[in-house]
Amino acid sequence: MLPKSKFWNPVTSSALPLVALISASASSLAPCLSGLAPPLTAMQVEPTGPLQFDVASLKLAADQNQLEARPRRSVGRFRWNTMLLNMLSYAYHMDWWRISDTPGLTDIYALEATMPPNSTQDQVRLMLQDLLVERFHLEVHRATRNIDGYSLTVAKGGPKLQQAKPLPETGSGEFDDGYVVGTIPEVDALLVKGHNASVLQLAEFLERSLGTSVLDRTNLTGKYDFELICSRDPEYASPNLLASCIKRAGLAMQKYKGPVEFLVIDHLGKLVEN
Repeated sequence: MLPKSKFWNPVTSSALPLVALISASASSLAPCLSGLAPPLTAMQVEPTGPLQFDVASLKLAADQNQLEARPRRSVGRFRWNTMLLNMLSYAYHMDWWRISDTPGLTDIYALEATMPPNSTQDQVRLMLQDLLVERFHLEVHRATRNIDGYSLTVAKGGPKLQQAKPLPETGSGEFDDGYVVGTIPEVDALLVKGHNASVLQLAEFLERSLGTSVLDRTNLTGKYDFELICSRDPEYASPNLLASCIKRAGLAMQKYKGPVEFLVIDHLGKLVEN
């Protein structure tokens, strides 16, 4: 049974306004059952020893008003200036609303780390887990419960998504992990934009916006660029609103109930600096 912990509510949380909730995901790859408790993957299997960054600097950011939605990951380097909540979300591959609330999660930290140049993104997640456990004396456990959510499927007319085009080389060496963001180009409109994004990333975006699970049942495995615009509610993202957006991509949302995994924070201490 899930403990009576307080979890993030994307609609009511004062710390995370709608504009932030529809912003880019910190994570760019998702399990095949987005939002639902998946079988163990290679990333989740306990390694023979903890994966660690070669060198890591983690400190409270001097400016608590500036943050990055996504990490900057390049060959042998990992940099991020963001809330602790975002770091937990990325490290444990768990959306915000599935992490129990505790004081200090909205504090912004600056992280710079180095790792072997051939490190995969899943390995970087494990390295970040180890760093957070070490520096915050973090203790967590996972719990599962059944909740009402949605399944994402291909509509009758088929998908209407364009294959992604790679960004021009900038010389920064940063990986293009793709993203899905939500913006408000007009007062009464919502734009859902994806770059080099998988449908799994779109499902994660829908999860964060709706505060519930979204199961990807499209069987689409490519990377896509898309811009989906629709009329919006003046205050909240709603299932009907987002369903009208993704309909333009040749996709559909249907109600679904299934198991969802949550991350429960048992202890979070003060940062032990470098």
